[in-house]
This record gives sequence, structure tokens and C-alpha cells, in this order.
Amino acid sequence: MKHNICILILIQLLNFQSFLQDIVMTGTILDSESNNPIEFVNIGVLHKNKGTISNLNGKFSLRVSKEFKNDSLTFITIKSTNVSYNQKAIVISY
Repeated sequence: MKHNICILILIQLLNFQSFLQDIVMTGTILDSESNNPIEFVNIGVLHKNKGTISNLNGKFSLRVSKEFKNDSLTFITIKSTNVSYNQKAIVISY
């Protein structure tokens, strides 16, 4: 009986740990007209203190907690040549 309780507790701890694991979101930011990568785009979880910036090839990687599921990711671009500003949000789902 004692072994059954220990195994049950271990299984519960493993389930709890997998529930709390982070996920890594990766992607590439491309210009919709030219299909060229866009560098230095700010990517973040809306209303959270979590984010990253796309690299010179438009690629990004963002580690987020599963607790952020159904929150929105924001993508903010500022073009210095035209002084324009763009923001887009998508819902995090997995």
C-alpha cells in the first residue's frame, strides 16, 4: 500500500511539472508585399512583461509559460524611413 501511494504522488508531480512547462514559439516576420524578412520587430505577450525582438533575418524565438494560453502576442514594427507604426495581435494557441 505504501508503494502505491508513493507511485501515485510521483505521477501527480510529473503531471503537475508537465503542466507548468514553458513552450517556445518561433517564427519569421515577413513583409506582406515583398516577402522580405523584417528585422527588429518587437514581439511580446500583451499586458505581460515578456517579449523579444526579431533578428536580421526576421526570425524570433519566445519562451512563454503555458499560463499565457489564449493571451495575445503583439507584433510592433516601426519603420524609421517613413516614420510609420504598425501593430498586430494574434491569440496564443497550442
